[in-house]
Amino acid sequence: MPSRYTTRMGKKLRVVFALAAVALFAGAFWLVMRPGRHFDPSLWGNSRTPASVRLRMADDLVDNKKLIGLTRQEVVARLGEPPKTEYFKEFDMVYYLGPERGFMSIDSEWLVLKLGPDGRVVRATIARD
Repeated sequence: MPSRYTTRMGKKLRVVFALAAVALFAGAFWLVMRPGRHFDPSLWGNSRTPASVRLRMADDLVDNKKLIGLTRQEVVARLGEPPKTEYFKEFDMVYYLGPERGFMSIDSEWLVLKLGPDGRVVRATIARD
């Protein structure tokens, strides 16, 4: 029969393990969903830049409407020529960002831009395929 001391220690250990699990989960969630990063052209164009960094920079571009009103040529000067893709044909410019954020990355995330009749960006958003 366990003593009261071992029973109390067992309860304390369960609480400690539960708190550690919650902290671990919160830390992992923060790493995946952490706040945006300001756009940096040198990082954007570097092929060794992790997808997570490009995704957060794209969030900055979209959230702060930094691409709205730019011409196609101005966008290409900042982001590079968009690669050819069969995805999102309703948009005029499509940039692959990487695997979608989240616990289970099944799809990909893309920066998609729509140009208006005057050739300027009227819509910029992050899309998933």
